[in-house]
Amino acid sequence: MEVKEAFKFCPRCSARFNKTAHHLKCPSCGLSYYLNPKPVQSVILKNEQNEILFVVRSIEPRKGYLDFPGGFVDEDEGFEESARREIKEELGIDVGSLKYLSDHTDDYPFEEISYRTIGITYIGKLPAGAILKPADDVSGVEFYKLESVPIDRLAWPSMHEMLANLKTKAS
Repeated sequence: MEVKEAFKFCPRCSARFNKTAHHLKCPSCGLSYYLNPKPVQSVILKNEQNEILFVVRSIEPRKGYLDFPGGFVDEDEGFEESARREIKEELGIDVGSLKYLSDHTDDYPFEEISYRTIGITYIGKLPAGAILKPADDVSGVEFYKLESVPIDRLAWPSMHEMLANLKTKAS
């Protein structure tokens, strides 16, 4: 179910929303609720062998699928700060410099509602000798060379685009 189907009532006055193409409008108090995407970020980390680190999702949606470390941006942080926090939470490590790769959009199904996301992807290096401690929503990590990534195991459609952008930048 899309957000505009799930959110039926105004949080200010409880009247039923009217639906427009890009927002919900309350006919009683005039509140407009815009259907903006949720901000997310991800990081493609490479080790010294030029392999890409993937985390294995331990929760739904897409439990068991490969993902890049990352997640939702909290209300009080920027994209890069959020990326560093997520890497620390998911893998127990701190990373050095991050370089912008691309942006992307996806649908994120959560509790029977499909939320639209918009995100930024960074590239970084896995610190030499880093000891990974998968935690939070990660059940494990796997490494793959760019040309041998198991495409059918990727959690999100946008990851195909991210990998294509990585290939283009590496050329």
